[in-house]
Amino acid sequence: MDMSVEVSLKGYGACLDDDNSHVLESVSRALDDKMPGERFDLEAQCKLSLGDEFKPHVVPKTPFNNVCRELWCVSGLWASVAHPALEGSSCGTGKGKKSSDNSR
Repeated sequence: MDMSVEVSLKGYGACLDDDNSHVLESVSRALDDKMPGERFDLEAQCKLSLGDEFKPHVVPKTPFNNVCRELWCVSGLWASVAHPALEGSSCGTGKGKKSSDNSR
């Protein structure tokens, strides 16, 4: 039996029928003209990428000290790389990430 048919028959795909358009609308209204990193601080970026239990792991030690290259997030004793910080994120004192800046 086709996997998609089997999933549908067992009811596992019911969540795909949910109307989630209100989520995008509520986020879009709050966005105005800010850059993504201005809307979502490093803590929010970690939580959205890896889960609510994660927080930014920024220490003055390579590779954790360059969030604009790699944002590391920690939960308990384990640090995981999430992604480069979003455009507009603070990359440290006097630094900010712009759309073409991957090195700061």
